[in-house]
Amino acid sequence: MWRERFLNKRWSYIFLGLGFLFFIYWVQFVFRHPVSYDIGEGFLLDRAIALASGRSVYPSLVSPPYLVTPYTPVVIIILAGLSKVFGQHLWPGRLFTIFCLLGSVSAAAYMIKDKGGGLKKSLIYMLLLLCSYHVISMATIFTVQWPAIFISLLGLAFFQKRPYVGIFIMSFGLMAKQSQMLAPSAALMWMLFKDWKQALRLGGFFLFCVFAELWIFSQMFGEMFLTHILKYTVGTYGPGNFSRLAAYGLTPYFILVILAGVFAFRMIREKKSDLLLFYLFVTSLGLFASLRLGSDVKYFLEFYVALFMFVVASIHRSEKKLKAAFIIQLVLLCLFTTYMLQWNSKRVYEKDLAARELVPVLKKIRGNIISEDSSLVVMSGKGIFMESFPMSELAKRGLWDQAPFLESLRNGEVSAVVLQFALTDENPYFTAKDRFTPQMRDVIKKNFFLDRKTGPFYLYLPKNTKQ
Repeated sequence: MWRERFLNKRWSYIFLGLGFLFFIYWVQFVFRHPVSYDIGEGFLLDRAIALASGRSVYPSLVSPPYLVTPYTPVVIIILAGLSKVFGQHLWPGRLFTIFCLLGSVSAAAYMIKDKGGGLKKSLIYMLLLLCSYHVISMATIFTVQWPAIFISLLGLAFFQKRPYVGIFIMSFGLMAKQSQMLAPSAALMWMLFKDWKQALRLGGFFLFCVFAELWIFSQMFGEMFLTHILKYTVGTYGPGNFSRLAAYGLTPYFILVILAGVFAFRMIREKKSDLLLFYLFVTSLGLFASLRLGSDVKYFLEFYVALFMFVVASIHRSEKKLKAAFIIQLVLLCLFTTYMLQWNSKRVYEKDLAARELVPVLKKIRGNIISEDSSLVVMSGKGIFMESFPMSELAKRGLWDQAPFLESLRNGEVSAVVLQFALTDENPYFTAKDRFTPQMRDVIKKNFFLDRKTGPFYLYLPKNTKQ
């Protein structure tokens, strides 16, 4: 039968080729149009520039700059070094992120090589992650997620044979992103079922490593370091954000989720203890972190890796109908990715053209610039004066007095405000209300006028400059 021939052939190469085509297309596209299509990229570059130039990475909020550095500093340190070598551009950070994606896939393949039919076959299967739009789109922006996931997976790869080495590496993952607790939690839970005494020893060693690393960095970056990464990162939570992300981030993978459920049920029924199962379980719980306002599909990336690892480790030994379901899932993923790349290409292209037109205008403006997309500020050769979303969150929770900043808007200390919504909109897009407090919007509306709209950007200038 044709189905048996297809399942028995190396069908994975077909999807691997498609995945590489998607990946290469998107990489060359975003490098040709290097505007930040994720608003966090410019912020991370600004923090790296601050470190490279000797300025504070974790500043006090009593005076400008008004911003929160919500991450531990490993990735920022790496980009600071890259910026000294290659200049203040986004592309070195993006190349580093791509390297971390490929490193994550390789570490995952190494972990499952004994269960996935050997290292070569496991690597091919794990590279099928490139068929996922969410994976490749998040791998071509400068972000802390993929570096943190890479460190975690590297630690997990060591953990089964050299647990103390693995635990140390995973503790260092928290220095790339302080919430990177999923992998060590899964490892310690798995060990608890195998040898509870060893689990306690490893848990103690993990805590020692984390506290020692935090102490070292607090000595390097000052007293505000711990305040930024612990106190200032507690956000607002709500089910609306999670439901939107779950629909967007999980629906394209529903067959994989079902397959994982089938394999997990069989494993539990047979009373097998498996590190991959614990990792999938913990990363599934980690999805609820997207309840936090301001989160996006980056919060799902580690779950995607764990999901692929678990299914790949089981699929080659399963019956043909489950292999066929896996192939159908890959077909659906490729269709979804094709559609999303086509849609997003137009969006990025238009935004890039708008940024190329707007940045020369911003370079001529003397003084501070406030922008939702901080990459515009950085590309204009300026430092970030105020990061709107985290500071608005702190103001709402009473952790920051916004009065000095409001006065800066009134007295001309801010020379331009770039928004992605019009202040005259009665119902702006849902994140607009989160990025600025009502008081900020009112002061901008009273003291600034709309100078121009360029693509998705609205440039507001002080009214006292209006001719």
